[in-house]
Order: sequence, then structure tokens, then C-alpha cells
Amino acid sequence: MVLFAADTTSPSVLYGLNDVLYSVGAVFDDLTIGVPGPGSLDVRIVTADGRPFKLLSSIYIEPHASIDEVGHVDAVVICDMYSSINQPPTGAYPEVSAWLRRLHGEGALVASVCSGSLVLAQSGLLDGREAATHWAYPKVRIKKDAVVCMT
Repeated sequence: MVLFAADTTSPSVLYGLNDVLYSVGAVFDDLTIGVPGPGSLDVRIVTADGRPFKLLSSIYIEPHASIDEVGHVDAVVICDMYSSINQPPTGAYPEVSAWLRRLHGEGALVASVCSGSLVLAQSGLLDGREAATHWAYPKVRIKKDAVVCMT
């Protein structure tokens, strides 16, 4: 499983997801029998270029890989991406959009958190679907007042 992040990602979302997903399997055994179990998910943080950088609030991150280095994955989560309200979010992350379409075509579960849905909409994976995203994507049926969309 991979978590996609960019310099506009908030650390709380990225590290919160990483902690929760990384603990799957390990924490249950610790809570029930008092011994940490093996982790069930191999969680990796991935960025467009794989180089270390600072997140939105100046937290340093060293990703595990770039999108070009990622082979088959079962699931990818696009973390939040800050987007100014002063300009439409269209046209951002073209290489990530192509990567997501490839992964989805290979059967990966593709999901997003918060404004990560803008990247999914940009990729075209939400076209014709109902989703909570930005109105700048006319091919997406906007689901109003939604927190979670399972389409």
C-alpha cells in the first residue's frame, strides 16, 4: 500500500494515515495477548520524484520511493493537497494522474483523503461518478454534504 504525498500535504494527515495503516495486525496482537504481532500492511510513502522535502508546515519527509519506482500495489491513498481558493485546481499533477490511471487499470484500489480528491478528479478516475470534490471538474457529479463517498 502506498500513500502519495506532495509538498502541499499536511503532516497530520500523512503521518496519521501512516501510523494507523502501519499498525494493522501489529497492534491487535499487542492489545489482546500483550505481544506485538507482525504488521499486515507494507505501507510506503511515495512522491512524484522520491526526493526528500519539507511538507506544508516545514516538517521534513524522506519518501520511500518515487511514482516511477513503484510497481504493482494493491492500494494507493492520495493524501490531502492544499489548493488556493483563488485559482481552480485543474491542471495540477499530470504525471501523478497518469500514474493513478495506470494503477487503477492494474486493479489497485485508489482512494483519497480530503483535498486529495482534486488529484483523483484531475486524473479522470472520478468522471461520471458521484464524489465530494471541487466544482471545477464538470465530469464529476458533485455529492453535496458528503464526507465519505464510496463509488
